[in-house]
Amino acid sequence: MNILVACIGLIISVLGLIQVLFSRQIDKKIRNWLMLLFGFLVGYDSGNLLFFGIVGRPGYLIGILLRVATITELLFSGFLMLVLTGFLLYCANEKKVIRNKYFILASLIGVLYLAIIVITQFNHMIYYFDSQNQFHRGALYVVHLIPPQLIMIWNLVVLNIKRNKLSSKQRFAFVLFFILPMICIGLQILFHGVAFIVLGTSVATFFLFVYTLMDQTERYYKRETENALLKIDILLAQIQPHFLFNTLTTIKYICKSNPDIAAEAIEKFTMYLRHNMDSITMDRPIPFEEELKHVNLYVELQKLRFGDELNINYELECTDFKIPTLTLQPLVENAISYGIRKNENGTGKVLVQSKKYEDRIEIRIIDNGPGFVESEVKNKKDRSHTGLMNVKERIELVVGGKLIINSEINKGTTVSIILPRED
Repeated sequence: MNILVACIGLIISVLGLIQVLFSRQIDKKIRNWLMLLFGFLVGYDSGNLLFFGIVGRPGYLIGILLRVATITELLFSGFLMLVLTGFLLYCANEKKVIRNKYFILASLIGVLYLAIIVITQFNHMIYYFDSQNQFHRGALYVVHLIPPQLIMIWNLVVLNIKRNKLSSKQRFAFVLFFILPMICIGLQILFHGVAFIVLGTSVATFFLFVYTLMDQTERYYKRETENALLKIDILLAQIQPHFLFNTLTTIKYICKSNPDIAAEAIEKFTMYLRHNMDSITMDRPIPFEEELKHVNLYVELQKLRFGDELNINYELECTDFKIPTLTLQPLVENAISYGIRKNENGTGKVLVQSKKYEDRIEIRIIDNGPGFVESEVKNKKDRSHTGLMNVKERIELVVGGKLIINSEINKGTTVSIILPRED
């Protein structure tokens, strides 16, 4: 029966791993956590299957394999609990999981568990095998089950603390995963010879995956709907009558004085419009350098009107990353139209910076315009505010980034795009 239970557990874990790999609705980082979870479960179930397949068979080599299978099972079960702690924290929007105090405490319990497993290899406290390779419980067998129980209890505490940051499906899935193996550990203590823990852990992992998949699917289709609405907003936001009319009027007058420059301006204007229209069907981030080219086209078209009154400087520490389309250009446009052009003399500077940090990339658009009071802009609900909100939502939906605005009256405005690093 135990071999059958181990086989079922292994089949569940392998199928779960395959499903995670090919499910397009699952977020990339959620997928990585689930792959870790099912990967350790595969190792755990494999150790169990090997153990039940050879236990009690005589032979020196069988004895070695039996000990390897037992240690594999115990170690992978411990790692499985820690991965679960990390997964819980990540689902609760904790970005630096390894450094998180909740994870560190769970890891300390895991170190205690590892020490118990290592020590028991040199005595018969927890378990031992006789000359016929039969498994026997030691006098302190229960001791090695205490750390996993403590990690599970601790996970329930963390779940309660972070409950408001999780969806109802996530909360149910984690509660089930924590409680079911705990019950099975209790049954394992009372009834020797039946693989309750294997069965409970496999079933709990399966339900955790099912509910996570349901939650991710809901988020996926919600995000798809929001993206569809955003595309409409982007299109409307990019239909800028004043900019279009002003640019065409400027080109009209240049045609009379300098046809070559006018032809070049028309080509740039065409490229600018094409990028705007192509962006409507663009669901994925594009290389930053492509977005930068679009910004340069916009600036060059504006310089046809304003000439040296308009100054755009760049301090780019890095460009080898991706960004949602039509995010940088609207911010530079805002910096020009509602920043430096609002100065008394109509002139000023815009600085575009990019910096790479350990966990993020930051892009800053800085102008020396008159600044503004953010609450007043929000209340007006004007085109500037709508454009900023479109960019903010696009950054959040497409790459999980943030948009931060800091403005001071008579000092200028800094808009920061913060992107999580993928490498």
